[in-house]
Amino acid sequence: MPDTPASIRIAAAGCVTPFGDAVRTYSALMRGESALRAVPVRGRDGGDLVPLALLPGRDLDETAPPAWMDAVRGLAGCLPAGEWGTASRPVFVTGSNFGVGGLYALRRTGDKAFGVWGAPPTCTEELRRSLGWGSNVSIISLACVSAHLGLL
Repeated sequence: MPDTPASIRIAAAGCVTPFGDAVRTYSALMRGESALRAVPVRGRDGGDLVPLALLPGRDLDETAPPAWMDAVRGLAGCLPAGEWGTASRPVFVTGSNFGVGGLYALRRTGDKAFGVWGAPPTCTEELRRSLGWGSNVSIISLACVSAHLGLL
């Protein structure tokens, strides 16, 4: 499609998966690798093993703010602060099982600090505030296929 003043192009996209960044993820998937591993369903409290694909260095036990904030800061770092969430640089938040760790930690500990991270609207608002994003931030359903839909 030729560029016109009304054209919309994606100049950059990024992701964080259990394999790493987009390049590492693509390479691992092309090699037929799977990031699923057996993880105790209650984190350090044990329980049945369930197949999960967690970010490197993470278990099911959550922190507040979440351990994945460093990965988000890395993704957001490709533009100067204040440019994300504008009309020309909108942000689309997607994820799989988004906030489950925060909700579980809130239930387990009663610590309200986890509540902010447990629901997409409050988590996204906290991301926007703490990362200095503007108001042009959208949440795209947080089911397993959401990341793909967000990129589309």
